[in-house]
Amino acid sequence: MPQKIANLIGLAGQSCAGKNLVADFLKEKGCIVIDADKVTHEVLQEQSEAVIARFAPYAEKRDLQLRGQNGSLDRKALSILLFSEPPLLAEHEAFILPKIEARIRNIINTALTEQPNRPIVLNAPTLHKTSLMPECSFILYIKAPFFIRLIRGKRRDTIPLCRLITRFLQQRDFFAQYLSQNADIVSVVNARSVQSLRKKIERVLREKGF
Repeated sequence: MPQKIANLIGLAGQSCAGKNLVADFLKEKGCIVIDADKVTHEVLQEQSEAVIARFAPYAEKRDLQLRGQNGSLDRKALSILLFSEPPLLAEHEAFILPKIEARIRNIINTALTEQPNRPIVLNAPTLHKTSLMPECSFILYIKAPFFIRLIRGKRRDTIPLCRLITRFLQQRDFFAQYLSQNADIVSVVNARSVQSLRKKIERVLREKGF
């Protein structure tokens, strides 16, 4: 079983529940925050030609073009393809996740070497799919009622309502997957004000010794 890193906190949660708001708050508190989405974007850019070569034939069958007008990978088209074809999503994750994990692990190791006592927060929407999850001292899981998330999502993302709902439904078993892996998980509901959310996070940090 992987050894836990004492000052590594996992941050995950439902889409549009306020996870990034919590990440910003933890950064204000002095934590090093690793944005897994940002790392994913960097790795995907580096591997864009390999991804296009791998999935372009499937995309063409669905009248999707993975190469944008500027010649780069169209991430939106890739997302539409992968989330409509679970086997393709699994293939993509098997290809890209190990590369993302290796990059994140390097960032964590650098932080531990340079500032060994400073808390590190891994902000990763799909943390449960990685080998990094068991190494977190605990996981903050941010939740919010469905309709509140729907309203937030419509304000934030310019995508059709049906696609937003589909995204939510695809994530409905994420929390159960953390539980099935015996993760030390603390669920925080973000249904009221920002100040209320801050107080909840501060209480969790105190209880966990941070």
